[in-house]
Amino acid sequence: PNYGAWIEEWETVSSAFEQHAPSLSIANCIDRTWERTDCYFGGSFDIPMEEQFRIERGYVRVDRFALSDALSETNGNYKVIRANHVVEGNNNCVNVHSPAGSLTHDDSGSTVRLTNGDVVRTKLIVDCTGHETKLITKDPSDPSIPGYQIAYGCSVEIDESQVTDTTKFGPYSKDSMALFDYRTDHFPPDSPELKHAIKNPTFMYAMPLKDNKVFFEETSLVARPAVSFQDCKTRCFTRLKHLGIDVSKITEEEFCYIPMGG
Repeated sequence: PNYGAWIEEWETVSSAFEQHAPSLSIANCIDRTWERTDCYFGGSFDIPMEEQFRIERGYVRVDRFALSDALSETNGNYKVIRANHVVEGNNNCVNVHSPAGSLTHDDSGSTVRLTNGDVVRTKLIVDCTGHETKLITKDPSDPSIPGYQIAYGCSVEIDESQVTDTTKFGPYSKDSMALFDYRTDHFPPDSPELKHAIKNPTFMYAMPLKDNKVFFEETSLVARPAVSFQDCKTRCFTRLKHLGIDVSKITEEEFCYIPMGG
């Protein structure tokens, strides 16, 4: 997956890591920095379709390989375990999990057994699985339906042989990060596709990388029920075609699925 952050946010996180684990340095685990970010909200609230909203604030793309390497180091103060959603237990009621011994708590910490058989002892468990968590009990009387964030992303190469201004990918400047493009003018007026997009909006997220390479992602911020991966992928390439962005090669695809809520 691709991760991005505001520069100040990344600096704060990096500083906190180094404060608690001096040997853990993640400050340099970034592979691209943009000095500004751009947003497009045209078509809503009488905003002109081509209007660009620029934020003079830097954004970074995390080097996920360098971050993984940094977090894989071990010393006497910490140890990072690659769990990847593989906690074995299921929560049956308060502090009771099955199978027996999969997750136990005591006055000095917790013991977790992973599906590969590893047993991990820890003082703190951070559960990032949202509404689909297996570690806590849900109120059975709560009728709320969870929302889902869904995204389709792709790292691509662009054919610029017919492009006159190579400082941009369509409207997206190569020296800016496009954080939101919520415009819907790539759909025909009054079409079923446009009506569906208005009811279940998605936005384009564009990270220009090097030369003719760029990462695009079409994201449904939250929806109930979830927007499908295929919807996001179709909207992504429909948008790119409308903007005159000619994808010559897809080098990587990403499918993002995040159950929201706790």
